[in-house]
Amino acid sequence: MKIIFFLSEDELSGKLENFLNEFISKVKDRISVSSRTVWPGHIITSIKIRLLSELAKYKDLEFEVWKILKIHEREIKKTFDLEELPAIKIEKKIFSGNLSLEIASNLFSMLSSMKDIRFEEVLYSLTHITQTLVKAETVGEVEEKKPITYETFRKTVDEKLRELEKMLREKKIDEETYKKMKSAYEELLKK
Repeated sequence: MKIIFFLSEDELSGKLENFLNEFISKVKDRISVSSRTVWPGHIITSIKIRLLSELAKYKDLEFEVWKILKIHEREIKKTFDLEELPAIKIEKKIFSGNLSLEIASNLFSMLSSMKDIRFEEVLYSLTHITQTLVKAETVGEVEEKKPITYETFRKTVDEKLRELEKMLREKKIDEETYKKMKSAYEELLKK
């Protein structure tokens, strides 16, 4: 599966590029990156991340990032049938503007926070994210969000562990249930 990002020189493209650079720095040991110039002013960066798969041992998730100069925006929009930039093309669907930022944020935080995530889980999550955002956009509820970081995830799990300990002290759960639930939370932190 290939996901194509189209970035220009605007503010939203800059934010999306920042997400991308942060993602690359977090998972650099699990990806391969290459760049090439296609047309004057068009740089394409290819990124492959190898993921475990239920159907095969591994499957590659590919990203292609087109960095476009402002003066070439019109021809790229026409060539790829884009309404605006930045944009993300997933299979045959195109998401532009804030939607592209939202999708990238969710996708990159999911891939960088879970080391053993499976290819099929990414596809399912990506489908869910895009469907939810499209529905929300039609109602006018899409807001720009910051990506979920590992630190935020860790704080949430730590909070749940404290609540679990409190339940044990208050005898709301038994020792065995406590150990099982604590183990499950700790396993989440390892991913």
